[in-house]
Amino acid sequence: MLVLTLYSGIERTINSLVLDHFMRRKIDIDKTLKAAANHCQNQGKRLTQQRQQILSLILSVDTPMTAYQLLDLLKTNDLPNAQPPTIYRALEFFSDSGLIHRIEANNTYIACDHIQCSHAHQPTQFLLCDQCGSVAETTLKPEQLTAMEESAKQYGFLINDRSLELHGVCHDCQESNQHQ
Repeated sequence: MLVLTLYSGIERTINSLVLDHFMRRKIDIDKTLKAAANHCQNQGKRLTQQRQQILSLILSVDTPMTAYQLLDLLKTNDLPNAQPPTIYRALEFFSDSGLIHRIEANNTYIACDHIQCSHAHQPTQFLLCDQCGSVAETTLKPEQLTAMEESAKQYGFLINDRSLELHGVCHDCQESNQHQ
């Protein structure tokens, strides 16, 4: 049994029944893993079997997770002797390869929604629900990015990371709050 504490403070107990709740992303994991392997190969990198197992877990989970939550899932499902360096090296590899995102606000990780895309990725905006912990990934429009860069330039500031995290309440939680 595994207990996950989401950044919103909500605890989830993971066992064979509850695990299905977290593993419900509406994507074709095999197709996404193949796209990820091609993406890595194009970068001169290799998506090893162990990395595939870890990426498969990340793709399967529909909520951002910490490295230790992913480690616990990995130990439960695939590699019972896995250690923290295993996860941290994989997360660094995935992040450097553009396959996952790190949500800075809560030090969690989530799969990139654009792994199967063949186009260059645009800067990302994350919509973080403060009630349920869900994350939506959207692309910043060029005019939004230009406006932010111009604003920063007025202060002599150079932007290094063009991802943006916005906190609020998702549609589902708003609906749920209205019915209470």
